[in-house]
Amino acid sequence: MPFAAILRLFLLCTLFTASAQAADERFDPRVFDAEFYHQRYHDLRAAFRGDEDKLKAHWAAALSNSKPRIAHPDFSPRHYLARYPDLQKAFKDDYAAATRHYINVGIREGRNGQWQPTKSWSSLPATSGDITIEAGKRVVIDQDIDAGGITVRGTLECGDRDLKLRVKWILVYGRFECGTAREPFNRQLIITLRAPDTDNVQIDDTHMVDGMPMVMKEDLGTKFIVVMEKGVLSLHGRPAKSWKHLARTAAAGASTVDVVDQGPGISWRVGDRIVITETRPARDWKSPNTENEVRTIAAISDPGSGKGKRITLDQPLKFPHFGQIQTFPGVTKKDPDIEVDTRAEVALLSRNITLEAETSASNPRFGGYIMAMHGGQAFVANVRLSQMGQEGLLGRYPFHWHMAGDVGSVGVGQQYFNNNVIENAFHRCVTVHGTHNAVVRGNVCFNHLGHGFFLEDGVETGNLFERNLAILTRRPSKPVRDDDVVRGLASIGPAAFYISNGNNRFINNVSVSSEGLAFWYHTREKPVGE
Repeated sequence: MPFAAILRLFLLCTLFTASAQAADERFDPRVFDAEFYHQRYHDLRAAFRGDEDKLKAHWAAALSNSKPRIAHPDFSPRHYLARYPDLQKAFKDDYAAATRHYINVGIREGRNGQWQPTKSWSSLPATSGDITIEAGKRVVIDQDIDAGGITVRGTLECGDRDLKLRVKWILVYGRFECGTAREPFNRQLIITLRAPDTDNVQIDDTHMVDGMPMVMKEDLGTKFIVVMEKGVLSLHGRPAKSWKHLARTAAAGASTVDVVDQGPGISWRVGDRIVITETRPARDWKSPNTENEVRTIAAISDPGSGKGKRITLDQPLKFPHFGQIQTFPGVTKKDPDIEVDTRAEVALLSRNITLEAETSASNPRFGGYIMAMHGGQAFVANVRLSQMGQEGLLGRYPFHWHMAGDVGSVGVGQQYFNNNVIENAFHRCVTVHGTHNAVVRGNVCFNHLGHGFFLEDGVETGNLFERNLAILTRRPSKPVRDDDVVRGLASIGPAAFYISNGNNRFINNVSVSSEGLAFWYHTREKPVGE
């Protein structure tokens, strides 16, 4: 090949590489976050349903507009240009060029690309009363908080340190974030909801009545995190597998248990609390055994089998726990043998993010609740919920999608409640109400009143419940529906998994120790309407 042709080919390749690099810079994670971009704009959620390639294409096109959108919580091309006269002179309204400058030069020079004025919580006026984070403002929590209620219309984020937040309630119209799916919160965070039980937060909420919007008063009560009207709740703790099986039977008196280790590393730590589920048959199906044993991990080692981990317990076990897969003959001689997994589950009860509620001696089952309603978005993973739910009050459940419609945008936008633990719940565990295509995966619910994983009205479709573990389902003393305790003349409720519509997926879920049923397919001819 002649030298001139080789040189021409080299130049073409160089130009192509530079062009590709420039194109890729628009999607640099410091300026483009697909999850944030999708969640921020309602029209993108409706149009692209979380398709990351389409979101990238839209962002690339948006850089050519006179008012480009914002695709990252820490960067706005329009604000970046407006802040620096030299960049205005150099780039005019070329926001794509300004974005490349920020990545290649601006960050190194310490320039500010943020679109929200960022304040630390410690810079705000000291108050123990209610506070509002206004729209367009961004506040980073850099100290422990003891406040009243917090209304978030802008952005409220947890800083990179151990934190304790004591509040009456949090109402989210903007964004409340302590970790994301890509960048989990790795410090210790305790959010404590505490308020007089008689408090009641009342808000204006828009409902559609006969096709017309109508503003109505909505009573939220107290001790809650409620997200609504395009608000975003993002709580993501340190990833950890929520439960495993015993690798072999553990005898009464044993001070160690071997667990099957599925995936890269056990991800559990010394000092974590675990529960080993009971496996002996109950004496009375209406009164389940209480042989579920809570222990603290004293040490983790390799048992030498190469197939699991050995956990040393802080106290010996009081009861035996079965750890084998059993084989039974088929129904007829021609049928294959049937394998039944009867191993005890070992569930992790600790998380580095804890959401808890204080209760009073006069009303010990009045905890807190989380609710995503009417356009609010919830993305919650690897969080511990303790003393949540308010017994006897309709809609006051530990975690609740309330009339949220279709939350199932695929990819980065699909709403989820994954790998969490709900312990000592006063009113159900996870409720899906008037909501479709949500993901509820890998959760542990231990010691709860009423139905556990609950499809409320019978209209809910397309939701995925996968590999959830319900332990110790109890009858409430203040049932809000008859099926919490009875059906007709039979005392068979509640159910660990209450399924009121078959057009949902339930995969590899487990119930242990229920005062009622494990799974109840209670389909209806018409919606309950509550």
